[in-house]
Amino acid sequence: MNIMFLHEDPVEAARCHCVRHVHKQLVEAGQLLSTAHGIMWAAGQGQGASPPWYRSYNPNGRFVKWLLETYGNRIWLYRMAEELGRIYPGDHVSWELIKKHTPYGCIPFTPPITRPAAAFNVSAFPENRELLDGCVDIPSTVAAYREYYRRKNKLWSSKGHPMQWYGDGPEWMHQDS
Repeated sequence: MNIMFLHEDPVEAARCHCVRHVHKQLVEAGQLLSTAHGIMWAAGQGQGASPPWYRSYNPNGRFVKWLLETYGNRIWLYRMAEELGRIYPGDHVSWELIKKHTPYGCIPFTPPITRPAAAFNVSAFPENRELLDGCVDIPSTVAAYREYYRRKNKLWSSKGHPMQWYGDGPEWMHQDS
């Protein structure tokens, strides 16, 4: 599983996704949030935690660990999924499941007792070194994912299938890296 961190803001990150990835990112957001909820539920942590609604997948993976680090990380992914669900034409099963199991955006909340304000922070985005092969020397995770997107678009374009967006697409896609 992978979350494409194409912008620091989750709503803008969702809008940066091409048509092919909107569906996939909704599925993966649902799987990741479900796994994180399930871990917290099994441990008896977090108000609003629930049994997983998808089969737990890779509970020790970098993205699940990232989600469990802070409440802010879970809210970030929820907000990205919310915008992806708005963008996606029609109803998307994953977004419907996320809404059902996180009513009113109720994300399990377990702030650290010693530093409650830190619970709302979004920690550094995890990298997917396998996916970002050739982009890992770029210092910013967001910049690395954007470069990956530019390279993927060149590849797809060379095969006659350039990326398409539900809107105009991100400005940075049309700039030199």
